[in-house]
Amino acid sequence: MIKGSAGAGTVAAVLMMLRLAGATNGVDNLRFNEVTFLVSHNSHANFDAAGNDFMMRLGSNQRDSILDQLNNGVQGISLDIELDYSRVDPDERLRLVHGPIDYGDLGSEMSRNVAPYLELNEDAIVIIYFQTNGDENDEQIRSDIFALLKQVFDKVLVGGEPLKNLTFKYGDERWDSNDWPTILELREANQRLFVFTDRSEFADHPDYGFIHNRAALMENDWRGIQGCMDRYNFGVPNVSFPDRRWSRLYFMNHFCCETGGESLTNIEGNNLLGGGDNGWGRLWRRVQQCKQ
Repeated sequence: MIKGSAGAGTVAAVLMMLRLAGATNGVDNLRFNEVTFLVSHNSHANFDAAGNDFMMRLGSNQRDSILDQLNNGVQGISLDIELDYSRVDPDERLRLVHGPIDYGDLGSEMSRNVAPYLELNEDAIVIIYFQTNGDENDEQIRSDIFALLKQVFDKVLVGGEPLKNLTFKYGDERWDSNDWPTILELREANQRLFVFTDRSEFADHPDYGFIHNRAALMENDWRGIQGCMDRYNFGVPNVSFPDRRWSRLYFMNHFCCETGGESLTNIEGNNLLGGGDNGWGRLWRRVQQCKQ
């Protein structure tokens, strides 16, 4: 998985590879860990959600709506969530945020921009990466966030099925204990939604398919694109799922800067013509460096 630069749209070469593979079904027999997925950073913080609000536009990391990002070749979205008790409607209390800026409630965003994509693209496999804010050292807040997160995956429907029915269940007895399932196997099982969370407690309910990121991933530090420093789990070859000897997945961050504005100055071309920091020449060298 490659998590792209803030404010940068998509990486052209990766996008073309994924489209070619999807068009020819060339990835069907590849295992999940053998395929690269492009993940956009703060996918919800975009100009579409911001509208004409100056502060929301200033805090945006992406130009396009999540639906347009997915249609343009992004196959993973990263979402920052936070609980807002001040909302009268409980369904609106789980918020999508970027720092102090609110971009709307999670349930509405999933209904409007994620579920339609999954419904119209029956072979699509999508990754969601949740970062949870505001619950540090507060078990009640964390519990409430989890309850609302489960509610979203119960209520949002894809073809009449709740989202939780589409999530990948690593404990499913049909999977080989030695290797990740193939793309074709995932499609046939209709387990096409991989949900990673930074809270281990959220993974305690297997019916929802939430995966603790540190149980399955290794990740490089997000700051800068010159080196490739360990954020967590470098040197840990396998996942820590019970009775699974699968290879650990690599989540690669690729950010030049600390703000979207800074990042935009280092990007060349429009959304689909990645250049500069998002160009394949620079990204390819970084991939080779990080996978060593």
